[in-house]
Amino acid sequence: MTTQSGGEEQRPIPFLPENETEITRQLLQHRYLMKLIGNIVPESLDLSNVHRVLDVACGVGGWVFDMAWRHPDIQVIGIDRSAYFIAEARKLVEARYMDNASFLVQDMHQLEGTQFTPGSFDLIHLSFFAGDVSPREFPPLLQTLGRLCRLEGIIMWQEAELPLTNSLACERLGALVLEALKAAGRNFTPRNSLGITPLMGYWLRNVGYRIAQSSAYAIDVSTGTEANRSFLQQVRVFGHQVRTFLLTTGVTTEVVFEDVFSQTQKDIQAETFCGLIFLRTVTGIKQSGASKL
Repeated sequence: MTTQSGGEEQRPIPFLPENETEITRQLLQHRYLMKLIGNIVPESLDLSNVHRVLDVACGVGGWVFDMAWRHPDIQVIGIDRSAYFIAEARKLVEARYMDNASFLVQDMHQLEGTQFTPGSFDLIHLSFFAGDVSPREFPPLLQTLGRLCRLEGIIMWQEAELPLTNSLACERLGALVLEALKAAGRNFTPRNSLGITPLMGYWLRNVGYRIAQSSAYAIDVSTGTEANRSFLQQVRVFGHQVRTFLLTTGVTTEVVFEDVFSQTQKDIQAETFCGLIFLRTVTGIKQSGASKL
């Protein structure tokens, strides 16, 4: 679904808006995942021949910052179409005087120019595109990104599914998100899940990458777990951010949303709350046949 005013060109409805709340959400998410996984990249990944890295749709630059900080001999470039996020990302690295991290305002669907020549990167990092990239956009996007990697270069991609819980309100909130994504033409499956994680390996293989590693994580966010408090924080911030998208797509009303959102937060803090979040990281290595793409 797109919006239009008079004779203006139609523009996609933003999944999450650009504001200080979104900056907080992105940094909270990044810090929590780094704590969970324990490293910026899988420990088995050989970085000895990695010298130039691209982070696509980098947001406020949390991953770029950590990658550049831990590997000062690697040049890390983050791109995002949001000038607002890029400005915040630059503040993050400038405060630490990091000369191996840089950021560009750049639409990932229009990667042209000397910065993005074929084979110019050793590693490309992607994360959490569901919601912002439609299913029909993924194959051409991955073809473009696939060309940017050198032979034997790496694409590392991470996505998550919506939480699976025993809270009716939490499940209802997830259902509203799925309904809104469908209304906007960004759903991956007609079922009650995002459905992006099963497709990751398939899409990477189709652009000439061998799947070298596929790691799945089941994050227990039930009451009494270490992750429960972080999950509650994420839900609070995400709910405020996704509210506009849900209302604009017309899948709910303000009154209904506030009721569901309020009950979801109460349920997460209940003694009986149980929940899991499934996360998948796929690492692909570019094969010789991919050069024809």
